[in-house]
Amino acid sequence: MLAQLEQNGRLDAGFLLNTFSPSWIVFAAALQSDGSVVVAGFNQLARYFANGVPDYEGFGGSGGSGIAQIGPAGSDIRFNSVAIQADGRIVAAGSTVVAATNRIVVARLTPAGDLDVTFGTGGLTITPVGSWATGYATVVQPDGRILVAGGATTTEDDFAMARYWGL
Repeated sequence: MLAQLEQNGRLDAGFLLNTFSPSWIVFAAALQSDGSVVVAGFNQLARYFANGVPDYEGFGGSGGSGIAQIGPAGSDIRFNSVAIQADGRIVAAGSTVVAATNRIVVARLTPAGDLDVTFGTGGLTITPVGSWATGYATVVQPDGRILVAGGATTTEDDFAMARYWGL
């Protein structure tokens, strides 16, 4: 459920409460400069206006479904973090499975929710680290580079960090 609380901790009656389908789990959220909220989960990102109304017309690729589908249906991408670049582009990081091994995945989207084809391969980059890896936190540095922190398994459980040219 997507909800907004007032300063006293009560639900904001002016904010449209949103529920997601049972298969839509939200792992991360980021606030855009206009007050809109971008949320990320399995294979998807969605945007909501500051009042909680889904952005059905301006987000999610051509046709504006309100949801940006990342990867083919049934693919195994889990976005654990999301960040907003200074120019409004959206960066999400997490994990995906390649050849039965978890890898760090980073996706960059345009402000309209399309994959940014100038980043990685078609808007995605997949980084292997050891036999298992995932990204848990994303920061966009002032120089535009993207920093992803997470976990990995090499010979034992380790900390993982990757830095990407996000220009």
